Amino acid sequence: MVEDALKTAKTERRTAKGTLTRCGKFLAKLLEAKRPEQEVRDGLSKLQLAFDNLVAKHDHYSRLIEDDSEFEVQEGWMADCQEDFMSKEIGAKIYLDSFLSKGKAPLQAHDTSTASKGKNNGVGGPGSSGIPSIQIEDDVPCSNTLLDWGAQISIIRDETAAALGLKGNDTEVTIIKVGGEEKTIKTKVYKVPVSAPDITKMFSIKAIGIPCISEEVAAVQLKPIAKLLGLENERIRRPNSPVDLLIGIDHAQMHTGQTRQTGQLVARKTPLGQVVFGGPSEAAEVLTKNSYMDDICGSVDTVMQAQKLTGDLDKVLGGGGFAVKGWTSNKVLINTEVQERGFKIFQGEVQEKMLGVVWNYVTDEFSFKVKVDLPLLKNRSVDREIKMTTRTRLSEAARFYDPIGFEAAFIIRARIGLQELWQIGLNWDDELPCEVQQKWTQLFEEMKELDQIGFKRCLVSPKTPEFPALCVFSDASQEAFEACAYIRQKTKQGTYEVNFIAA
Repeated sequence: MVEDALKTAKTERRTAKGTLTRCGKFLAKLLEAKRPEQEVRDGLSKLQLAFDNLVAKHDHYSRLIEDDSEFEVQEGWMADCQEDFMSKEIGAKIYLDSFLSKGKAPLQAHDTSTASKGKNNGVGGPGSSGIPSIQIEDDVPCSNTLLDWGAQISIIRDETAAALGLKGNDTEVTIIKVGGEEKTIKTKVYKVPVSAPDITKMFSIKAIGIPCISEEVAAVQLKPIAKLLGLENERIRRPNSPVDLLIGIDHAQMHTGQTRQTGQLVARKTPLGQVVFGGPSEAAEVLTKNSYMDDICGSVDTVMQAQKLTGDLDKVLGGGGFAVKGWTSNKVLINTEVQERGFKIFQGEVQEKMLGVVWNYVTDEFSFKVKVDLPLLKNRSVDREIKMTTRTRLSEAARFYDPIGFEAAFIIRARIGLQELWQIGLNWDDELPCEVQQKWTQLFEEMKELDQIGFKRCLVSPKTPEFPALCVFSDASQEAFEACAYIRQKTKQGTYEVNFIAA
């Protein structure tokens, strides 16, 4: 059965390849005969459809192959088909360029910004320069340009070259595939006029045309980065757009300039404007990811790292007029001689409340201080009449703040209890029936026992013989559903330790 399916899939792929070959030859004839623009576009569309069909048939066929060496051979075959398709696509796009505007306006490069940790953690790649994508500002086309000193040649998107009305010369480019195999494709080489905004000097960049340089580059908010580097008065932008022009090391002079550095961020004044690269500072990352209301929570490996981090945070927040009230740590961060700087050294109580959770810095554990007036619930012989109503139960339940889920098993009971009150049909200030009052009293009595429970802040111990295992459990009923996560780890002594993560 498998052999028959493999044979059928291979036949279907061969048929798809034949269709692609015929479409390629037909497109080549259209180009040779210099047919009208619309005919060439239709031929290119048919070629694209044929290639997409071949990709689908090849994927189906390759999934049926069990032999690894045969799989590699077939992947190489598909790579050749792809390069043949790209060469024909490039030829057609170059031909279509001739129908566009003939005027040549220089690409204008805005002041730029990049970084080295990807689109979420930083602002680009090492030696990169993000400039706004092709657009019209005061009738001047603008580009998203990448300075990459790891590239041996400079390249430009075919669409960008067409938008500028550039006339290139025919050239051949050799592509080295995985395994060292070389493939030559025909394309164009352009002379691209480039300038920086507010600078009249023009630069000529020799670039090879290709269909695509990169996918969409994520936009980055650069105001705080510019402020850290003292570049508030500079025009530094990087919106969301693909890369239009990549300038490699073949234009080394474009990568030079005066530099300045703050932490892990570096700014360089290149001929095309400011380039910013590097990763965000640890302080910025903590403020972005670990700030909750008026609390800043973080964890580092050493006292020295903690001293540096708290100092950087003081500096960043102080620049905005925010003074840190004090720092709490399970290690002493500074000596008593400089205590007036604002650090909070515990001399009495060893507990600090963060986000409704109590942290004992000596044992390095989280715990709770449940505040329920149990005598008020039990003792009804007081001077004034006290009723247990829906309003008071909601008020008590709302006082428990549990962002991690330590007391999730109790909070869900309180929520179910509130649902039952509405099902009974009580108004806000109606006194609860005796049996319902007993349930609420029992719940809060049990919750008081949470004062005796602690959870380790450090989930994974260092230098353990095995990687920890994540265990997740969930359950559901007609009233509610819940899930909780634990981490299980083998210790140096050969035993196992289980720590609660969240619920």
